Amino acid sequence: MKNMDRVPSDEEILTAGRAWFANELAEARRRFHAPHPSASTRTSRPRWQTLAGVGAVGACAVLLAGIVWSHWSNIPAQGTSPAPTLASPAGTTQTSATPAPASNPATSPWPATIAGEPVLGVADVGDRVAQGPGSFLVGGFVGVNNAICVSTEWLAPVCHFFYLTPAANLEAPLLKLVSPPESGAPRRQQLSAYLGRPVVVRVHSHDPLASECLPNHWVFCDVAVVMDSLAWTEPEAASPS
Repeated sequence: MKNMDRVPSDEEILTAGRAWFANELAEARRRFHAPHPSASTRTSRPRWQTLAGVGAVGACAVLLAGIVWSHWSNIPAQGTSPAPTLASPAGTTQTSATPAPASNPATSPWPATIAGEPVLGVADVGDRVAQGPGSFLVGGFVGVNNAICVSTEWLAPVCHFFYLTPAANLEAPLLKLVSPPESGAPRRQQLSAYLGRPVVVRVHSHDPLASECLPNHWVFCDVAVVMDSLAWTEPEAASPS
């Protein structure tokens, strides 16, 4: 008596599956190549619908494979952690550690505050400008670019300008200081007396005159740091008695 409770082996299942698949494939080919019935007696789907169905199934398979690969490729290797998500210009949440302040006024020769207003370092100015219009204080060492050229915008000069650096005798990073060609002459003359020395300058950004710049220069003019006045200079060393 045949044992009805016997579990077929893997090889038997595989053989049966292959036979079933071969039969199904042969039947599909026969139907695909069979002559088309007349329009009045046709009961099966048109060939283009069959092809569209096969194409849709194939597309779904490719999409599913892509989703699975994306999932597995984003899993970190054993013993590692996922990379932090950085903030984007659109304001996405930043999950990495908050960076330390770019400057340390406590170790700078200029005061940390003047009349209760904080004095920013050169590296802090970018964040302050991004907050919008307004004046603020910034400290640094005075330098000058004396190269000769022709600048089309005084708010975005490419040469012959004063600048601040976080330490003496540095060429970078630098904060370019601009001022109007005529009314800014006294301010530039003041800065020339402190080359290589620390100062605190009151400045502003988003100057209204940026709207007069050429369209392709406007973005540079708008974020230009315009000098308003000297707010602090290094005291003169006492003469020996």
